[in-house]
Amino acid sequence: MKNNIAKMDVSKMSDEELSDIFTEAFEAQVASYNNIGQFEVEFVRETSDKSIRAEVSIFGMAGTPTLDDFKQAKVRSASNVTMKKEGRGTLKMRLVPAATISLNTNDYLVVYKPE
Repeated sequence: MKNNIAKMDVSKMSDEELSDIFTEAFEAQVASYNNIGQFEVEFVRETSDKSIRAEVSIFGMAGTPTLDDFKQAKVRSASNVTMKKEGRGTLKMRLVPAATISLNTNDYLVVYKPE
């Protein structure tokens, strides 16, 4: 049986709405499995090509996966995050390991882009 779930049209959604949906999905699909207690999501739109990306700032503490774990795509269930919104469809976001950067000694930023 073929799945007829619509792809989410992000063009009519605010960055705040996208951040809220991604935050909920990231919490359920990644953070809860990997002892990630504090993180913050920001959606960024490129005006030149209208692409989007989710930037997740992870505030590292003991037990949190390391920057290198994300860079090497070794974090459990972190390679994809599926955003879902009733009446809006779904959007699968994939981790871009090479875009992982350090913010300071303990904190780092990971990036997800649509598949």
